[in-house]
Amino acid sequence: MTDPTGPFDLQSALQKVRSRLVAQTDGSADEEELLAAWDQIARRAEAAESTFSQLPPQQPSEIFIDSQDPSSALGETRILYHTLVDNLPINLVLKDLHGRRVFANERYLQLHQMTLQELRGKTDFDIFPEHLAKAYQLDDQQVIREGIVLHDTEPYLAKDGNECWIERVKAPVRDAQGKITGVQLLFWDVTERKHLDQDLEKARYLLNTLLNNIPDSIYFKDRDSRFIRISRSMAKKFHWKNAEIAVGKTDADIFTSEHAANARASELEIMDTGVPMVAEIERETWADRPDSWCSSTKMPLRDDAGRIVGTFGITRDVTDLKRTEQELKTAKEAADAANQAKSDFLANMSHEIRTPMNGIIGMADLMAHTNLSIEQRDYLRTIKDSADSLLRIINDILDFSKIEAGKLELEETSFNLRDCVGRTVQTLAVKAAEKGLELACRIDPHLPNQVAGDPVRLRQIVVNLVGNAIKFTQQGEVVVEVTNADDPKVIAITNPLANGQSHLPLEALDAGAIRLQFAVRDTGIGIPGEKVQTVFEEFAQADVSTTRQFGGTGLGLAISARLVDLMHGNIWLDSQVGVGTTFYFTAEFLLADAAVAPTENLDSLRGLPTIVVDDNNTNRQIFGEMLDAWQLNPTLVASAPAALAELQRAASTEDPYRLVLLDCMMPHMDGFALAECIRQSPLLKGLPIIMISSAARADDSQRCREMGIQRYLTKPVLQSDLFDSILDAMDIRSHHATSTPLLEPGGNQRPLNILLAEDGLVNQRVAIGFLSREGHNVTLARNGIEAVMEVARQPFDLVLMDLQMPEMDGVEATLEIRVRDRHLGIHTPIIAMTAAAMDGDRERCLSAGMDDYISKPINPSQLQAVIAGVFDREPPTAAAAPERYLPPLELANPTQIVDLRHAIERIDGGWELLEPLTSAMRQEGPILIDQIHHALQMGDCKSLARAAHTLKGSADVFAASRVVAVSIRLEELARANKLAECRALLDELQDEVEAMLEHLNREA
Repeated sequence: MTDPTGPFDLQSALQKVRSRLVAQTDGSADEEELLAAWDQIARRAEAAESTFSQLPPQQPSEIFIDSQDPSSALGETRILYHTLVDNLPINLVLKDLHGRRVFANERYLQLHQMTLQELRGKTDFDIFPEHLAKAYQLDDQQVIREGIVLHDTEPYLAKDGNECWIERVKAPVRDAQGKITGVQLLFWDVTERKHLDQDLEKARYLLNTLLNNIPDSIYFKDRDSRFIRISRSMAKKFHWKNAEIAVGKTDADIFTSEHAANARASELEIMDTGVPMVAEIERETWADRPDSWCSSTKMPLRDDAGRIVGTFGITRDVTDLKRTEQELKTAKEAADAANQAKSDFLANMSHEIRTPMNGIIGMADLMAHTNLSIEQRDYLRTIKDSADSLLRIINDILDFSKIEAGKLELEETSFNLRDCVGRTVQTLAVKAAEKGLELACRIDPHLPNQVAGDPVRLRQIVVNLVGNAIKFTQQGEVVVEVTNADDPKVIAITNPLANGQSHLPLEALDAGAIRLQFAVRDTGIGIPGEKVQTVFEEFAQADVSTTRQFGGTGLGLAISARLVDLMHGNIWLDSQVGVGTTFYFTAEFLLADAAVAPTENLDSLRGLPTIVVDDNNTNRQIFGEMLDAWQLNPTLVASAPAALAELQRAASTEDPYRLVLLDCMMPHMDGFALAECIRQSPLLKGLPIIMISSAARADDSQRCREMGIQRYLTKPVLQSDLFDSILDAMDIRSHHATSTPLLEPGGNQRPLNILLAEDGLVNQRVAIGFLSREGHNVTLARNGIEAVMEVARQPFDLVLMDLQMPEMDGVEATLEIRVRDRHLGIHTPIIAMTAAAMDGDRERCLSAGMDDYISKPINPSQLQAVIAGVFDREPPTAAAAPERYLPPLELANPTQIVDLRHAIERIDGGWELLEPLTSAMRQEGPILIDQIHHALQMGDCKSLARAAHTLKGSADVFAASRVVAVSIRLEELARANKLAECRALLDELQDEVEAMLEHLNREA
């Protein structure tokens, strides 16, 4: 009988299987019982092997043929063998030399779902796919050929088609003589282990990929802070050829001892507390190179049991970032210094501009307390409002800087909403009238009169928007409308979402608050859709070409948008090119305690039949709404002929009209023509008439007085002004002032035909007022191009030419006029006007062919003198300025403190205007001396020079020659940074100022 296992080491195999059983058990009673059974099987197997070795030789298959004699030695051996292999936790199969299966244990048969009879004689090609069968066959042939044992893992296909992984041992089967008679295969399923190995390999691959490619430095350390492993980039950072060099080293082998000690301390803390250190900025100090900076994250390193066995971390070099940060810090400091310098410059400039503006406002206030006609008061109010607006514009320059810095704060004061908006719009009426535009203002009658907020900033926004609307509108109208933003009708009409623009939904208001919506609508050029989002940006305009064509900086809308945001509102627009634009903005206000309305006269006006005549539908509706609110009985008519017919019809009834509101400028038949017809009609001649015009022309007031027209108003009409005018016209209360002629020509000059080339609205009105008062006829040109065209259209006795105008400046226009003059052989006198008053301006004007030069603000006597000089053919000289008391210190009269008589002669208005200035000087003098003291203590030459300059100018008003002389000397020394000499002058200056103030006190 042949031994199917040959010299196979059964004891070794049995022990190996037992070891595997132990590895798979969990120590339970059942598992212990299984191991005991296995030991018993093993002992029997060893006994069977001993018996089997004594049997005669047989074929390998004979041992597995059923024996009829189980009591024989062979039968007992077979039983023991079957018991052994069927209880093994592994698969076993025997093949002969041709690869045919001769035996398999029960586990193998279950795996392939076969019986032993079905399995016998089958080869690998009968069971497995061809590629696997060939691989198995090659392994079998190698075992038979070389007599070796093959131990490996390989894929295996079960009967159900599932592929798995097995660990297999293939060994030769030998007979008693040692001859190989087949192959014995032992295998077991290791699919789970294979997957774990694959996962482990994948994790190892990913880790290696990470460590070899990430630009950051990664490391692992043990509890002694020795490197276990580092990334390739960290090795490169340490200037090492490979990462393996780091193993066993510490930070002390790389960095300075100080840095290594700090790193060790932080790692000990992490290992003690288990708390990681995240994104800490560390400074790395090296012994052989400049310091560097890194962002470091360190974590505790734990084993499978959760015990901390070291640390690991990742660092990123941020040296360039730190350098950039330092550069940015330096740049920020420089920018802050530049901003401070800008702020100082703006503050100085605003001070220099505010000084004369304050004078204008102050004189206007003084004049308001004198006996003036209604028209004069209206002009004076326009002067004051315009001066206030200019000051606000000056403040805007500073405001924009404050807005950028987040330092602008809104005021909260109670104000009359209708007067605030109405008067603001009214200041732009002349500008609109000059372009032939209707300017209207409608405020919802249901809105409260008094609200609390910042009226100055509100006016600023309205001026910006209305000014832009007038600028970009050539014909038609500009309408301002104020409504309740939370009114559903308003929301439905002006919903910005319809225009594709983002607009936040309205938030609920607090009790006692109101959200107003302002709309400024024009019939101008419109804004292209692609430019809509950019118009609110700083220094941006819808078209850069508009800067030259229309003027402007593009800053107004940006400031307006910022202010609206501060008012908890939104700003947006709706525009159509060629049709017009409507700007909307909302703002929140508090409801203020309403002032008591003047209701004592409303009963007298209730039901008053009133006819409103205006060709503009918007104006008719606004007037009608106002009159309805006062419970009058208005009839709205669109033309003068229709109004005349309606007046005549009503005059023959029992309910004739008792008041006429009449637009001055209407087509075909204007307001004055209609008024003339009314005055000539026996039935109508006594009707009270209020004339309303879009432009206050110089002779309109006189015509009104001559025709017996009770009041003359300019659009847009304030509700309060209209109410007062109606009361006056109906003689319900007395007039505020007596009427006097509006124009009283004076002076010895003959009336001249003068062209005024000026783009500034306020300067236009000032100049026209001065010239008209002297009896001159004035034609207005708003820029250089219009000036050249007017000169070509008609001859002028004189041209007053502003130097700085849009489209064509004064110098360019003068050169064009001079070319025409040479061609015609004539000479048109031209006088330059400028607010700059810079060095070289006079020479520049004269070289361009101008006859003389005058600086703004224009002084009437100076202007008259310059004009007289031109027509007396005197040599061109600088604008006649008041004599200046600026003597050198050594020439100043030691006995003359002030010369008030000379000061009164220089001031147009005499002591009445000089006296308030003395009070201001008594207040300002000590303040300036304190500023000079402080500047000397701080070594601030700039502030010292500025204070001295201010003192010099103020003292010169009173011809205080000693103070002026010392101030000049002090200013010169301060600008030369000679502080020691400045201090030497201080006592003398203080004595002179005290003497001047004492003299002014006596005169007061």
